[in-house]
Amino acid sequence: MQWTNNMVFFRTRALLRTGVILDIDGVFIRGKERIAGSGAALERLDKNNVPWVMLTNGSGSESKKAASVSRIIGYEVDPAKVIVSHTPMKDLPLRDTRILLSGQKGGAEALRAYGYENAVWSVDHMHAFPKQTPLKWRNGLTPQPTPPLLGTPSPTPYDCVAVFGEPCDWYSELQLIIDTLLTNPKTGEMTNTQQVPFYFFNDDITFAGDYPHPRLAGGALLLCLRALFTSITKKELKVNRYGKPHNVQYAYAEQLLKTQAPDITNVMCVGDNVLSDITGANEAGPQFTSVLVLSGIASQPPRHGEVPVSCLPELTYNNVSDFVDDLLSEKKADRPIDLQVVTATDCPLCEHMLDLLDDIDMSMNIEEVPLRTLDTDKQDAYKERIPVLNLKQAGGGTFELAHGKVSAGGLKWKLNKYC
Repeated sequence: MQWTNNMVFFRTRALLRTGVILDIDGVFIRGKERIAGSGAALERLDKNNVPWVMLTNGSGSESKKAASVSRIIGYEVDPAKVIVSHTPMKDLPLRDTRILLSGQKGGAEALRAYGYENAVWSVDHMHAFPKQTPLKWRNGLTPQPTPPLLGTPSPTPYDCVAVFGEPCDWYSELQLIIDTLLTNPKTGEMTNTQQVPFYFFNDDITFAGDYPHPRLAGGALLLCLRALFTSITKKELKVNRYGKPHNVQYAYAEQLLKTQAPDITNVMCVGDNVLSDITGANEAGPQFTSVLVLSGIASQPPRHGEVPVSCLPELTYNNVSDFVDDLLSEKKADRPIDLQVVTATDCPLCEHMLDLLDDIDMSMNIEEVPLRTLDTDKQDAYKERIPVLNLKQAGGGTFELAHGKVSAGGLKWKLNKYC
């Protein structure tokens, strides 16, 4: 089934200036299974010289993630094109900082590869100081200190906390994180206020895996931590947040795309999660276009009024293969397009829409229609979605193409469907 808002790019003008950011889980794989056609879709992007990167909120080594995805989808993924939630940690000035790292083993191995010699993995700390997390040892487990995966645990307080991915033992991790956040790093005194910075690298509340329903992810841990911290201190936890949907992650991905093609001006962001992939793309800047695929968490496109406007995708496809099909379709404008733009007075979004239309090198007849001139029923239908862009059809009437915030890439994509 094809969704009615699937659009195609004007290839001769747009493909050479377009890059693609691709989520992994729910787009290429579900758990350890390949999503049909995903490997072939990536191969087609390469054959057509379309720059791409993979951007996931997962954690662990970028090279191991690339190898794992390659094995599942049957197509080689360049590890230099893989960005996990904590990849921006490579550029943070924290290598001389004593860090407590919470997360799974793969995250600790990644931090070691980044050159963080003063970090300590939370699991190593728990085994070295078992009395700090007493409930961990109630079911027959015993502390077994081994050579540490990162730095050597010691009673010296930490200077900051970082969470990579989803720790498995939430009780112990939450206890250790809260202790560290409230401990003065200079005196070792336990306080009732946050004493050290906190870095969190995955806001996803759920993810799509082998189980038929979404499973809890790192963002769920953050919700628990925030509630506990506020309950204990009566204050709000201060968090430095990375990963999708935060702008820093999209800026990082855009810069990596531009190492492949410096002239990129449009970035298509493909994902299955409206709360991270779609919201992140919608809020990252006008050069980004949000693309939802229905092969992961989302099984139906969200409707206006059911979710925040930031969660509404500009384009929707059944899967990444359908998206690539449209991206690589060759169509050229050979007739003028008649458009109607419904606008409101003193509306910045309306001015933005008109500016985007002016910048598009296509033959268009544009009619601007003030909202106040419409019938009352149409005013009520449009007022929450201004500006509204309608295609004027040959047989009379109009077909709505876009409303509200729209990016340059998304608008060009939609217009060219009707060329």
